[in-house]
Order: sequence, then structure tokens, then C-alpha cells
Amino acid sequence: MLLSASAFAQNEVTIDFDNDYKTLFPTITGESSGSGTTYVADGEFNATTTSTAVDGCTVTVTASEAGASSRNRIWSGSPRLRMFDGTFTITAPKKFKKITMNVKTNKSNVAKDNKVNVGSLDVTGLNGTNNGVIVWTGDASEVVMTIAGNTQFKNIVISYDGGGETPTVQEVTVEQALTVINGLADNEVTEGEYKVTGYVLDVTEKPGTHKNITFIIADNTSATAGLTVFRADKFNKADITNPDLLKKGDLVVVQGKLQKYVKSGTTTVTPEISQGGVILSINGKTEDDTPDPEAAITNGTKDNPMTAAQALAYINGFADGFTTTKQYYVKGSVAEIVEINTEKGNATFTMGGVKVFRVKGLENKNIEKSDYLKAGDEVIVLAKLQKYVESDKSITPELSTGYIYSLNGKTKEGGDDPDPSYTFVGDGSKSNPYTVEDILHMDIPENTNASEGQQMVWIKGYIIGSLNSSGTAILEGESISATNIGIAASASEKEGSKAVPVQLPNNTTIRSGLNVKDNPSNVGKEVTLQGYLLKYMNRTGMKNTATYILDGSEVSGVSAVTVDQLNNAPAYNLGGQRVNQGYKGLVIKGGRKLIQK
Repeated sequence: MLLSASAFAQNEVTIDFDNDYKTLFPTITGESSGSGTTYVADGEFNATTTSTAVDGCTVTVTASEAGASSRNRIWSGSPRLRMFDGTFTITAPKKFKKITMNVKTNKSNVAKDNKVNVGSLDVTGLNGTNNGVIVWTGDASEVVMTIAGNTQFKNIVISYDGGGETPTVQEVTVEQALTVINGLADNEVTEGEYKVTGYVLDVTEKPGTHKNITFIIADNTSATAGLTVFRADKFNKADITNPDLLKKGDLVVVQGKLQKYVKSGTTTVTPEISQGGVILSINGKTEDDTPDPEAAITNGTKDNPMTAAQALAYINGFADGFTTTKQYYVKGSVAEIVEINTEKGNATFTMGGVKVFRVKGLENKNIEKSDYLKAGDEVIVLAKLQKYVESDKSITPELSTGYIYSLNGKTKEGGDDPDPSYTFVGDGSKSNPYTVEDILHMDIPENTNASEGQQMVWIKGYIIGSLNSSGTAILEGESISATNIGIAASASEKEGSKAVPVQLPNNTTIRSGLNVKDNPSNVGKEVTLQGYLLKYMNRTGMKNTATYILDGSEVSGVSAVTVDQLNNAPAYNLGGQRVNQGYKGLVIKGGRKLIQK
């Protein structure tokens, strides 16, 4: 049974992941546990998942990015909900003022690097590098928090009144801000935020690993001292990657909390806008018009991979700490093996002056052999480009967050690649759907979410059951899942790895009619399905399934959805992130692709 704090405090709702995770996320049928080769992945989020509502409040968790070393998941012990990337969205039926998140994190800086699309985060309640709280304050009915790294949630408490009204933001000069700070106790931070206008005297810390900036402002350019703006973000809480964003003499408007900072063990006072402040404008501009360094990358596709030398040239042009948002194909020869870690299933090596850091093996699978790679091997790596700043401030050009796409010409594990002369039987149309063999002979898609303009296709095969989270085995007994099915070329197929995984959208007639947990008689039947071919369970699969034909009847995923239900359904952009009703553009609602105006 789900409990909420509203039973005790009218203006609060508690969502308890530790105790209510099974009811909150009924589509997650197991728990993750262990590590390395003994890791159990049953608790992983393989798709964007919205929880069961508690007093109208929900949380939405996205699946981890392809190639992520740790996956967003429900863990076997406290804290249950563990996130490593993606977004964590909190939605309520009316506006709230405060969210208290009881968390655990193994790195003190991780929670500080989490970002929200509205309001502000305060992590001063963290106890060292272990247990503590993250507090969001603002005025919203939906908050999207982008996860920067290992953040583990025990529970969250949503407060509609926030213990009082949100303080009004006061507009002040630098001199007025300094007067306010002088009246504070050592290390005290103001409850409310201030909007301060001033001229940049000096930039003391340029964007690096933290992707923010520290600088000093004053009321005029001839001042010798002023107000420190400590590790601010730019504009709408965006990361800063441009090292030349600010220069001496720039007129800026900054908003944040004021603090009388005293460094531990000293009596030195630094008046500052504390971390979490935001640059609202620079010389009147409210957005950075500096060219995106990633926009200059013209190759790196599967058909036109970049060389290691080209990757190095791109990386050298980045600001320190910059990482591309997309993965690119990079081709080269292995120069030196740095490490092959079979416990974590990844490899680190060098090629062409670039360090390839902790990438997975072919098909994005764990590396299980210590001799998987050797110097001289020809590889194509699909990874992000990064100008990494080491702890000693030295720079390492890297390829990270990826896997080996090709090794000495092979792109698949377990022998030779499929015959390149294979002739496709189907064309993906309703009248001539792809066969399972057609799908197995396709390259694994790069994307896990549909892109604008992508077309749905039809596939045909036999339902052999539901698959585990890695798609390697057919589930049995109580572990049978309602979230997916596997279709194979034969009704007698017993190996999950030879099936095409098909994701069944939640709360649709697709899932209710096709899942084998509720419909065991479906096993062995021939089915034709329409959806997007995307990367699912680390291979080519079908997601956003929209229509199926079974036993001669055609069923649409929205046939049981009324207009009111569709209007009130949660909306997601094509990246899988939940968006509010004010979002304009192409969205997915109730399993349908719609234009939201």
C-alpha cells in the first residue's frame, strides 16, 4: 500500500522508494544486485518509466544512455532508486514550493552537479560524502532534474507550502550586495536570492570539469575589489564550455544567494554569490552566441568514420573539460593496451594520440577475456569526444562513454558477421513486413529513441515469451514480464538472443493484448507488429509499438484511449524526456506521435 505524508501533514506528499518501489514501478519486475560477471540486471529501467501516482504526484525516470557503465535501476538494498544519468522528473497536480530528497551519493560533488530546469537546488544538507539531503525550492508543478552521476534516492517529500512563501528576488548593486553580506554571520547564506548587476573585474576560474565559471564583479571597472561569483552556470542553468565566455569589462547580471564565505582554518572573508548562481545576461545578451565546437564536426558517422588523428584535432579545439553530446565513429589502430578489466567488462587503450577510456566490446557487450584486444588491432569505436582535465591539470584527449563497433572488420561477437550478400525478404511495409532474420542481419541502431522524421516499420515473427532485461534469456514462472515480448523465426525457438525484443508501451491496448504474463496462450502464435526499429536490449529491437495483428485481428495501441485521456496523458519529447503542456513541437502521448501547439 502506498502511503503519503498527507495523512499526517496536509501540505506534504511523500514518495517512498525504499518501501514502496514495487507498487511505484510495477513494470520493473525485479531488482539489480551484485557486480561484474555476477551482476543481476533485473531492476534496470529499459525505458522511460512514470511511477504510480501518490496523491496525484508522480516521478518519471529515464533509461540510461547507450553504453553507460552503470544503469538507472531499482537496487536490492537501500537506497532502492539509483540513478547515474538521464533525468528525474517530479510532477504534482498543483504547484509546490519545496522538495526534500533524502539521498546517498558516493561522491560529494555529484549532487552539486545535478541540474534542474526551474527553481534551485541546495546540497548543503549533505553529510560529507555519504547520506544527506538535496533540497529544491521554487514555484512549479513539474521539475526536471538532470542527473550528473551516482545519486541514490531513499524518498522524496513534496511540500506545497514549502514552509512559507518563496522570498522575492531583490535587485541590488554590488555595493548593496556587499552591505547585505557584511551583516551575515560567517558562512551564513541568505534565504532569498538577489539579482546583482556589475562589471567583470577578473575571471578566476574558467570552465573545466565542473562546466561553470568563477569571476569577480564590481559597480565600476576601476574598482580594486568586489563580489565573487562562485561557480555560476549560464542562462537557463546550462553548462559552460566556452573558456572565453567572459572577459574583463563585461557587464553582467547574475542571480543567486549571497554568502559570507570564510575558508576553514582561516579568518579570510570572501563575499560571494554562492555556487548555484546563474548568469542572466552578458552585455545585454541572454544567450551564448559562441559557435558550438561540436557543430564543426562533419564526419564520424558509420559510413564516414573519422580517423584517430581527426578526432585528436577536434578535441584539441575544445575548451578544457568539454565533452560532445553525441557519439561518433572513430577508426584507428590500437597502439597500446592500458587495461582490460574483465570484472567491469571494459577496455582502455590508446590509438593515434587519443586515449580510448573504458569502452565496452562489440555490440556494446561486456568484455570477458583478458586477451580481447592487442596492439595492432584495427578498430572502429563509437564514443563521445572529450578534452579531459586530469587532477594535476594536465589534458588528456579521450574517447569515452562508448563501445567497440568493429574489431578487425567484425561487428558481432561469436564468429564471422552475417553474410554481406544476405538478401532481405521483407521491406518493412504492412504488406511485406521484415522477417526476424531480416532484423538480425541489420546493423544495431545508434539511437534508443525515435528521431524526428523516422518512419515506423512492420515486422513478423512468432511470440516465444518475454525476455530478461539484457534480452539473453526467456523468462519463466513468476519472473515473466509484461513489459516486452521476444519474437523469433520459429515458434519453437528457446534462445532469447535469437529473438527480436519488442517493447510494449505502458497503459496501452498493445501491452494488455500482447504481453504473455496476462496472455500465456500468445506464446507460439504468429504476430505482425508496427513500431520503430531502435536500439533495445543492446541490439536491434522494436520500441513505441503502435499496432499489432494477432489471430487475424488488427489492434491499435490507442484504440482504448479517449480524447480526454489522450489530452491528459503525460507528454514526452523524442529524446524520451517528459515535457509539460506548454512545450511546443513533436511529442509522444499515449503511444501516439502528435504535434503539440
